[in-house]
Amino acid sequence: MILFKQVEPTIESIREIATNLDNELQQMLIYYGEDPKSTKPEDFFGLIVSFSSSLMKACKENEEVRKKAEKERDNALKQANKKPSDAISIASSNDLQGGFDDAIRELRSGLKRNRSRPVSKVFLEIT
Repeated sequence: MILFKQVEPTIESIREIATNLDNELQQMLIYYGEDPKSTKPEDFFGLIVSFSSSLMKACKENEEVRKKAEKERDNALKQANKKPSDAISIASSNDLQGGFDDAIRELRSGLKRNRSRPVSKVFLEIT
Protein backbone atom coordinates (compact mmCIF):
# COMPACT_ATOMS: atom_id res chain seq x y z
CA MET A 1 0.00 0.00 0.00
CA ILE A 2 2.78 2.40 0.88
CA LEU A 3 4.62 1.57 -2.32
CA PHE A 4 1.51 2.23 -4.43
CA LYS A 5 1.08 5.70 -2.89
CA GLN A 6 4.66 6.53 -3.80
CA VAL A 7 4.30 5.56 -7.48
CA GLU A 8 0.67 6.67 -7.94
CA PRO A 9 1.63 10.19 -9.21
CA THR A 10 3.98 8.66 -11.74
CA ILE A 11 1.31 6.24 -12.96
CA GLU A 12 -1.22 9.07 -13.30
CA SER A 13 1.34 11.15 -15.20
CA ILE A 14 1.97 8.29 -17.62
CA ARG A 15 -1.79 7.78 -18.14
CA GLU A 16 -2.20 11.50 -18.88
CA ILE A 17 0.66 11.44 -21.36
CA ALA A 18 -0.86 8.37 -23.08
CA THR A 19 -4.27 10.05 -23.31
CA ASN A 20 -2.75 13.23 -24.77
CA LEU A 21 -0.70 11.20 -27.23
CA ASP A 22 -3.78 9.28 -28.36
CA ASN A 23 -5.74 12.52 -28.84
CA GLU A 24 -2.93 14.08 -30.87
CA LEU A 25 -2.66 10.94 -33.01
CA GLN A 26 -6.41 11.06 -33.72
CA GLN A 27 -6.16 14.74 -34.70
CA MET A 28 -3.19 14.02 -36.97
CA LEU A 29 -5.02 11.17 -38.71
CA ILE A 30 -8.02 13.43 -39.30
CA TYR A 31 -5.71 16.18 -40.63
CA TYR A 32 -4.24 13.78 -43.21
CA GLY A 33 -7.67 12.52 -44.22
CA GLU A 34 -7.49 9.11 -42.58
CA ASP A 35 -10.26 7.48 -40.56
CA PRO A 36 -8.99 7.51 -36.96
CA LYS A 37 -11.18 4.55 -36.01
CA SER A 38 -9.95 2.17 -38.70
CA THR A 39 -6.38 3.37 -39.36
CA LYS A 40 -3.68 1.76 -37.30
CA PRO A 41 -0.76 4.01 -36.32
CA GLU A 42 1.80 1.54 -37.70
CA ASP A 43 0.04 1.53 -41.10
CA PHE A 44 -0.10 5.32 -41.21
CA PHE A 45 3.55 5.81 -40.25
CA GLY A 46 4.57 3.04 -42.66
CA LEU A 47 2.88 5.00 -45.42
CA ILE A 48 4.75 8.15 -44.38
CA VAL A 49 8.09 6.30 -44.41
CA SER A 50 7.33 4.79 -47.81
CA PHE A 51 6.40 8.18 -49.23
CA SER A 52 9.50 9.88 -47.86
CA SER A 53 11.83 7.21 -49.24
CA SER A 54 10.14 7.46 -52.67
CA LEU A 55 10.48 11.23 -52.51
CA MET A 56 14.20 10.97 -51.72
CA LYS A 57 14.69 8.54 -54.65
CA ALA A 58 12.87 10.92 -56.99
CA CYS A 59 15.02 13.84 -55.81
CA LYS A 60 18.18 11.85 -56.47
CA GLU A 61 16.91 10.88 -59.92
CA ASN A 62 16.09 14.49 -60.74
CA GLU A 63 19.54 15.58 -59.61
CA GLU A 64 21.18 12.90 -61.80
CA VAL A 65 19.08 13.94 -64.80
CA ARG A 66 19.96 17.60 -64.20
CA LYS A 67 23.69 16.81 -64.01
CA LYS A 68 23.51 14.66 -67.15
CA ALA A 69 21.67 17.41 -69.06
CA GLU A 70 24.22 19.94 -67.83
CA LYS A 71 27.10 17.76 -69.07
CA GLU A 72 25.43 17.26 -72.43
CA ARG A 73 24.84 20.99 -72.77
CA ASP A 74 28.45 21.75 -71.85
CA ASN A 75 29.70 19.17 -74.37
CA ALA A 76 27.47 20.63 -77.07
CA LEU A 77 28.78 24.10 -76.30
CA LYS A 78 32.37 22.92 -76.49
CA GLN A 79 31.75 21.21 -79.82
CA ALA A 80 29.96 24.21 -81.27
CA ASN A 81 32.79 26.48 -80.09
CA LYS A 82 30.33 29.22 -79.10
CA LYS A 83 29.74 31.31 -76.04
CA PRO A 84 27.37 29.68 -73.51
CA SER A 85 24.89 32.56 -73.57
CA ASP A 86 24.61 32.52 -77.40
CA ALA A 87 24.00 28.77 -77.60
CA ILE A 88 21.46 28.81 -74.78
CA SER A 89 19.48 31.69 -76.28
CA ILE A 90 19.47 30.07 -79.74
CA ALA A 91 18.35 26.70 -78.35
CA SER A 92 15.65 28.15 -76.16
CA SER A 93 14.24 30.39 -78.90
CA ASN A 94 14.08 27.45 -81.33
CA ASP A 95 12.32 25.27 -78.75
CA LEU A 96 9.78 27.92 -77.81
CA GLN A 97 8.83 29.02 -81.31
CA GLY A 98 7.58 25.79 -82.82
CA GLY A 99 6.31 24.23 -79.62
CA PHE A 100 4.05 27.10 -78.69
CA ASP A 101 2.60 27.51 -82.18
CA ASP A 102 1.97 23.77 -82.45
CA ALA A 103 0.28 23.71 -79.06
CA ILE A 104 -2.08 26.56 -80.02
CA ARG A 105 -2.96 24.87 -83.32
CA GLU A 106 -3.65 21.56 -81.58
CA LEU A 107 -5.79 23.25 -78.93
CA ARG A 108 -7.89 24.93 -81.59
CA SER A 109 -8.35 21.70 -83.54
CA GLY A 110 -9.13 19.67 -80.40
CA LEU A 111 -6.19 17.32 -80.75
CA LYS A 112 -4.36 16.11 -77.68
CA ARG A 113 -0.62 16.67 -77.68
CA ASN A 114 1.65 13.68 -77.40
CA ARG A 115 4.43 14.93 -75.20
CA SER A 116 7.19 12.60 -74.26
CA ARG A 117 8.17 12.99 -70.66
CA PRO A 118 10.56 10.76 -68.80
CA VAL A 119 8.84 8.55 -66.26
CA SER A 120 10.42 8.41 -62.85
CA LYS A 121 11.96 5.08 -61.83
CA VAL A 122 10.07 5.41 -58.55
CA PHE A 123 6.73 5.04 -60.31
CA LEU A 124 7.98 2.19 -62.48
CA GLU A 125 8.90 0.21 -59.33
CA ILE A 126 5.42 0.69 -57.83
CA THR A 127 3.45 -0.54 -60.85
